[in-house]
Amino acid sequence: MGVATLYRNFPTRIALMEAVYLASVDELVSSSSGSGDVDSWTALRRWLEKFVDFMRTKHPVVSVLTEQSEVYEPTRDAIYGIAEPLFERAREDGQIRGGIDADDVMRVIFAVTGGLYRDAAQRGRALQIVLDGIRAPASDCDFTG
Repeated sequence: MGVATLYRNFPTRIALMEAVYLASVDELVSSSSGSGDVDSWTALRRWLEKFVDFMRTKHPVVSVLTEQSEVYEPTRDAIYGIAEPLFERAREDGQIRGGIDADDVMRVIFAVTGGLYRDAAQRGRALQIVLDGIRAPASDCDFTG
């Protein structure tokens, strides 16, 4: 693709960033299919791991695509449309602490992914701290089933 073709399809840098971001969000949203095949905690944890990786690579784009971008709200709604049912399922199963919701955790994830890390292992430890913080203590889980 030549430069002229690129500018015809994406007249501004923002338009190009939006197109890349939309494709990435579609991929993230579709990655949640099959989450019903595993227990609720595993489904939530796996999706949050994917989301952290997504945000690691897309954080600079998200920083530019603020609420002023036409794609911000629809993509936010699509992401939350996946996250909220995963959180609800885990809450119903007693896997996450009461008093927190998907929005609370998503905002913490935004903060975790915005940081600079020495390596992937350190980023993984930061996510593990979040996961440990939202997981219901064993004493709160019902093991009678």
